[in-house]
Amino acid sequence: MDTIFDAGAEDLFCSIASRVKFCLGLSSPVYHVDPSDITICRSPGDEYEGVPEGAPIPKLGKPKDGREGRVQYNFVASTDGDGLPALMMPYDGNVDDTRMISEAVRKLESLMGDEKIIAVGDSKLVTKDLVSHRPETVRSSSRSLRCRSTRM
Repeated sequence: MDTIFDAGAEDLFCSIASRVKFCLGLSSPVYHVDPSDITICRSPGDEYEGVPEGAPIPKLGKPKDGREGRVQYNFVASTDGDGLPALMMPYDGNVDDTRMISEAVRKLESLMGDEKIIAVGDSKLVTKDLVSHRPETVRSSSRSLRCRSTRM
């Protein structure tokens, strides 16, 4: 596990997903981006010794189930239009959804290079940060908002 972490688990995950898509001949430009959390049974005051630099740390946050007082890890995941995982990024347990989504969209853009992507998510996808990043590409629909990313 240390070797995987040292190699960059996020990049390794993305590389494997990209290779699978290439081998299967898939190339959907649509990516669904959604943050979530994983709650763990550990006291909020416990120390986390020996955690590698940059590794996410469970912290008190705002759990999706509304049950406060427990520590959690946060993460953002993305699947492509073919339903294949494309991205998984772990975060400390107190990082908010808008930051995770913004960083995931930017990561997808960097992975896709010159290809156009369409990031689909809930209303947290359209933030001031992302709108100012690509103001001409924000579109809304009845149940979700789309941030179309085009390379210039």
